[in-house]
Formats: sequence, structure tokens, C-alpha cells
Amino acid sequence: MARFSIKHSAEGIAQLIRRLAKYGDPELVPIVIEGSNGRLVDLLLEARHAVVPASPNAIKTWRGRAGTVGRQVRCRDAAVIAEYLRLRHHRLQVVTPYSSQTKAVRTVVVASPKAG
Repeated sequence: MARFSIKHSAEGIAQLIRRLAKYGDPELVPIVIEGSNGRLVDLLLEARHAVVPASPNAIKTWRGRAGTVGRQVRCRDAAVIAEYLRLRHHRLQVVTPYSSQTKAVRTVVVASPKAG
């Protein structure tokens, strides 16, 4: 694989998805992420990636076993999270994409003004 950074923006996420596409079939390129929802997860699922959520507490514990507690550097964090997926993939669950009905409801809820 490769190390790279992206901006947390629409263009940055699009860049990420383009780069990941170079590694082959998206369904065979699992992505581990702290958390299981949000726009990034939605876009990765739309691109057909297997998204594997990891609990921040589990990553913190795993990071401690890897000997990087207190030295959080983004590239080290990425390596720790990747190693977590590699060694624990058989115990982790892939996020299930939302159904078209759920997507429709989410769109309405996001678009509606907040009650006040």
C-alpha cells in the first residue's frame, strides 16, 4: 500500500476513493475506520468498499499493545489501525449499506428544518 494524507473535504474524500480504486476491486479492499457512520462511511459504501468500524477504545487499547501510547502520530495511528484490521478481521463486522428506503428517510430528515 502507500502512505498519503487527504483533506477532510469533499474533494479530499473523492481523492481518497480514486486512490483506493487503484488497488483493485473495492469489495476486496476493506477500509477500517473509527466509527461506523457519517458522510465518509456513506461515500466509501457507495464506492462498494467493505467498511469495518473499529471502536476508538479498542484502537486505544491496541495502540497501547503496539507501544505507541502517548505518541500519537497520524502515520503511526494509521499503521496501528491497519494492523488491527489485519489481525482481527475475522472478529470484526463489515458495515451494512443502508437500504434505498433508509437513504430516502435520511435525505428527508437532513433536509427538513429543525423544529424549534
